[in-house]
Amino acid sequence: MNGPAPLRSPVALLSALALVCGLSAAALTVLTTPAHAAAVGGALTVSPTSGDLTTKPAVGGGQFDGLCPAPYRATEEGKSTKVVLQLERPDGTFSGLALAPFNVTETASSSSFTVSGVTYALGSRLGTGQTTGRFALVARCALTSALYLQGQDYRVPIDVTADGWRVAEPGAATDVQVTSEAVAVPDSDKLNVRTSVSITPATAAGTATILLGRATESGAAGATVPVVGGKAEFVTETPYEPGTELLVQARFNPADRVANEPSSTWSTYTVAKSAPSQSATPTGTPTPTGTPTGTPTDGPTDDPTDEPTEPADLDVTDEEGNVLDAEPVLEAGQKVLITARGYGEDATVKATLSGSEAEFTDATADAEGTVKDYEFAVPEDIADGDHTLTLAEDAADGHSVAFAFVTGEQENPTPDPSDTTGTDTAATSGGDTAGSGGGSDGTTGSTGGLASTGSGIAAVALGSLALLSLGAACVIHVRRKGLLNFGAPAGH
Repeated sequence: MNGPAPLRSPVALLSALALVCGLSAAALTVLTTPAHAAAVGGALTVSPTSGDLTTKPAVGGGQFDGLCPAPYRATEEGKSTKVVLQLERPDGTFSGLALAPFNVTETASSSSFTVSGVTYALGSRLGTGQTTGRFALVARCALTSALYLQGQDYRVPIDVTADGWRVAEPGAATDVQVTSEAVAVPDSDKLNVRTSVSITPATAAGTATILLGRATESGAAGATVPVVGGKAEFVTETPYEPGTELLVQARFNPADRVANEPSSTWSTYTVAKSAPSQSATPTGTPTPTGTPTGTPTDGPTDDPTDEPTEPADLDVTDEEGNVLDAEPVLEAGQKVLITARGYGEDATVKATLSGSEAEFTDATADAEGTVKDYEFAVPEDIADGDHTLTLAEDAADGHSVAFAFVTGEQENPTPDPSDTTGTDTAATSGGDTAGSGGGSDGTTGSTGGLASTGSGIAAVALGSLALLSLGAACVIHVRRKGLLNFGAPAGH
């Protein structure tokens, strides 16, 4: 039996590497749904602005810009919005200066509170670590003393000495942004959640504390992780049921708190409704037929193997009734018609667009739980990039379906058509590899997009398919040139 011939050019080496990378990336099953636009806190003004370490309470009241976000804002008559007051230590940990949540007086642009009840002197809350240096006073919107929004910090830096404390000039501002995505768990219908954090400026050293939990429940999954090159990441170890709405909170604590200010953010994230198991074909996904991904058929076929065993959660067409590909490229102002399934009978379904404050008309499901031909117009002022329209049932843990699309010019690598023609064995194999990720209706078998799961397609899936195509094309090319030889098959 002939052994493999050596790789005789850099092109051959790169070809093999590209194919291996594509196969490795395709093995990762990830369903991505961008978190909603994050809302951050702001400046806090306290009274008094200085004092000793023994006065109790250390702070008598304060005011911050803006309002507490829902569900922490009082919306019913007779109820009050509340805050808790905490001391932030240099290591990023907190201690309560006032344990009871205090009522807030809200106006159109600001909120104020007066401290009362169970309070402490500042000196008693410094902890056993560093007791002098740059600390901060932090006000947080709260439901109770144990349920407060940690990603919505209204803060003012203070300098603490052995003699007392005073409000300090803030350092340079930083910014923290989060993106969450559902990660499939082998042999399980539940999903882990990966949260990625980006810090600006990327040169700021420090740590990021990331928390995930339900807004109305105490306790959250989370960790404090180092920030490297402006990036940090956390993946939950306990999976969530699909459809669970989480509050995602992130806080950046700089190593040099005099030079840089800490920053925080929060957003909501609904765990993707369905994720394919890494060990089985997901329910409702058509069995792959070898049709290359991105090449949908012109219409229904008579072959029963080409049709799903149950209706897909999501169908999207243009105004002329043409079925759109997975994650289509749309233009500002373009209209599409969306059919989404799986809701309760006569359910009200709300539409939200990631990264946009645009308001859309509610939809109503029919007796079978289907929203038919919902008309969605891409906002005229939409930015270029990836977007997700979520159609969510207006109920606790209600069903939701995500429609992912792209706006603006895309720069995806495309193989040279001259390298992919013919009947070469490698070409046939490459076609089957691409086809194994998709069905004849243009859905992807493992990564979503316009798949029957209704979840947004992950960027890693697009990269996988592109690398697979590029690797297959390169292998064909170098074999024809005699640069790469895999040897004779076993037994020949």
